[in-house]
Amino acid sequence: MNASEVMLVMNHAHLVIEELKQGPKTVTELADACDLTESRIREVLDFGTDDGIIYPVDTDTSDTAKRYALDESKVGGLAFVRSNGKRILRRLARPCQR
Repeated sequence: MNASEVMLVMNHAHLVIEELKQGPKTVTELADACDLTESRIREVLDFGTDDGIIYPVDTDTSDTAKRYALDESKVGGLAFVRSNGKRILRRLARPCQR
């Protein structure tokens, strides 16, 4: 993942987080509300669920019916930098380590 891809995911994450502030939503609902593809939403959810910023609400349902919610205690500028800064830097540094 290069720097422009990281910035794109961060932009999409902002859209998803703003939608989740209104309440839990499915991948399809998030895609419609954010005007993104479901694959882009899943990419954001992969990042968000790794750190617990976004978490599944309905763990016993199928993937298409699973709703996701936002842990607002982990949202904000400082929380984002704290939880994602090192991960983003590691991903950007990977090609340099080879």
